[in-house]
Amino acid sequence: ERIGLLMERSAPALASVLGVLQAGAAYVPIQPDYPAERIGFMLRDASIRVLLVSAEVEQSGVVPADVRALVVEQLLAQEPVNTETAALPLVDTYAPAYVMYTSGSTGQPKGIEICHRSILRLVIEPNFVRLQAGDRVLHAAPLGFDAATLEIWGPLLNAGCCVVHDEKVPTGPGLARTLSTHQVRTAWLTAALFNAVVDEDPLHLQGLAQLLAVGEALSAPEGRRAVAALPGVENMNG
Repeated sequence: ERIGLLMERSAPALASVLGVLQAGAAYVPIQPDYPAERIGFMLRDASIRVLLVSAEVEQSGVVPADVRALVVEQLLAQEPVNTETAALPLVDTYAPAYVMYTSGSTGQPKGIEICHRSILRLVIEPNFVRLQAGDRVLHAAPLGFDAATLEIWGPLLNAGCCVVHDEKVPTGPGLARTLSTHQVRTAWLTAALFNAVVDEDPLHLQGLAQLLAVGEALSAPEGRRAVAALPGVENMNG
């Protein structure tokens, strides 16, 4: 079954993702700030009967009345299930782990099913980034953006730590605070965000060991500036 996640990036959202997969279902991330028509389309298209929502989203009035909504904070406050005795389902690696929708820029958004083995292929012994036990990886992407796959499962499936950034829209100073406070070692930024942060002050990104800029062609001037200002950071053109 597909379970909707109408939530912003957060620690409760990660708990929701883990809970859905532990139950043998697949999660469908939906941004709460999407237009009501788009939210409704995604719910119908993915045949979603149950939504996991944050308390903030529930109070915002964006949850459709015809879908059962469970508030994650209330679920987390309940007595935990003893997972040592609970029978967890065995999931085929070809079964979908999540459904992510395209932007719809060329017409109707399309739901793409990503299976468990695809996540494993991305983050287990990858040849484009080092993901090691104990490493801290920044999670700054929206749940509905595919960069979140590496940000979440890269650390969690390699005994690392997923550090959830606390700004809805990341800024240079905000990223600098998160990286410094939590000793983040790896970050994955869109090329546009990378350019904006480097233009403001590349030292916002100091302290990292690995920095990937991805999503579109990387700007050579910003790339050179980052390399010059951050000699201890391995800059990767993704």
